[in-house]
Amino acid sequence: MSRTITDVLRRGVLSTLANWPVILTRIAETAVLFGVMIVAVIGCVVPPLVAAGIKQWTLPVGDNAREVVLQILTEHAALFAYLFAFLCAITLVVVAIHSVVTAGAARIYVDAERAAPDAPALRREQFAVFTMERWSAGARAWWLRIFWIYNGAWGFCSLLFLLPLAVILALLALAMSADNTLATVAASCGGIVLLVLVAIPLGLVAALWAQKAVVICVARDTSARDALRSGWRETRADFLRHFVIFFLITIVSAGASTLASTLFAPLSFPMRPDGLPALVFGPMHIVSIAAQSAISSAVGLWMIAAFAAMTGERP
Repeated sequence: MSRTITDVLRRGVLSTLANWPVILTRIAETAVLFGVMIVAVIGCVVPPLVAAGIKQWTLPVGDNAREVVLQILTEHAALFAYLFAFLCAITLVVVAIHSVVTAGAARIYVDAERAAPDAPALRREQFAVFTMERWSAGARAWWLRIFWIYNGAWGFCSLLFLLPLAVILALLALAMSADNTLATVAASCGGIVLLVLVAIPLGLVAALWAQKAVVICVARDTSARDALRSGWRETRADFLRHFVIFFLITIVSAGASTLASTLFAPLSFPMRPDGLPALVFGPMHIVSIAAQSAISSAVGLWMIAAFAAMTGERP
């Protein structure tokens, strides 16, 4: 029997609160990803600066925009290839780290659903199943499958996104080759609007599909391919309930992040590192960052717990 949206959200909240240490793993993930982003920025900025200093770069000049762009791409093809490969590698590292943390969290919330009864009166303690050993076992067992689930869902939707992108680029190339400024501006502005209108629903579908597939993979111990197939089929069969829950939690997440940023804004103003304000408010600033990260992590985990509540429904 399908649970109501209210029941699913309530069970998700109780499960998230009962297994609160999972939030700490998400905070740790955020810290690790921050370090990865620093490496990514350094890797993207330093090589071009070094190459520019060695080769004394100068921008090509000309009246034909198409020829100028082609010349830039030709002269710096090796650098663009490096940047593309480097960004792909960083993206895969980020997805792998997120997959490890998500696998451990999904294991906890799936087990919490199995432990809690299907009764109208529930207590938070009935969902408490967290142990570090259980989380680690889940992370080791399912992270690679979840890694491929993310790549499969988002990769498929990205391929669909390439279709309108290719059309827009073709129109833009025609406008530039004809040296028609009005057509170039129309193709650029219209293309941006079209890409945004296409990207929003595709991103929603990819996120919803991947979330469902992740929980199915852990709950039923299936392969990534089978989880994607089952996730797509079950989401389509019960789309309204899945969409409403996904949408409501997303709205709550955005609202909670905005509220937290507003509340902690007074502690975030820039300060001299050697001044008294830094000594007094520095620890509070660190606490505010940790609190914002905890709120964001808790709401994100609520999404997994809610989907676990739907996937673990009892007949």
